[in-house]
Amino acid sequence: MSLAQEFVKSIIDTRVDLFQLDASGFGEGVIYLTPKTKEDGGNLSFRGDTYLATPMQYRETGKEGSLIIADVMGEIFSYLKQYQGLSSAVLYKFSTLRKFLDDGSDPQDYRFGTRRWEVDCPDSASKSHVGFRIKNPLNLNEKYTQRIVTLNEFPAAGRVRG
Repeated sequence: MSLAQEFVKSIIDTRVDLFQLDASGFGEGVIYLTPKTKEDGGNLSFRGDTYLATPMQYRETGKEGSLIIADVMGEIFSYLKQYQGLSSAVLYKFSTLRKFLDDGSDPQDYRFGTRRWEVDCPDSASKSHVGFRIKNPLNLNEKYTQRIVTLNEFPAAGRVRG
C-alpha cells in the first residue's frame, strides 16, 4: 500500500460522524447520537456534549435521505408519538477525527462536512428503532413565491459598490 493510501485509510479509520437531532422547536432539547463508540464501548464526547453511541444507518442523495436509529432508550419513539412524527425537526450531521474528541476543554471547533437536514416524516417506527425521511431545507426544486425586498428591510439593496 502506498503512503497516500495509508494516509487516506488512517483518516477514514479515525473519522467519527456525529448527529444532533434538534427537538427544541417542540420544547425539548437536542439529542446527540453517533454510530461509533470509545475503545471501551462507552459514549463519545465532543465540545462538552455527550453523544449516545447507538447503531444507525444514514443515507443521503443530495436533496433527500434517510436515517434509521436504534432507539435504545425509547426516547425518540416517545417524541414521535408526542410531536407529530418530529416533522420539521432539524438534524445536523458533521464529522470530526477521533483525536479531536474531548472532555469539552478544547476551545477549537474541529468539525467538517456539516450538513443540515429537516425531518420530513417518520418512515418506520417501533420500540426498537425509528426511521426518518429527511430533506434538504434548500431544495431548489420546490416552488417559492416571489418576494420584493425594499430598502427599509435591506438597506444595501440597489447600491453599487465602487
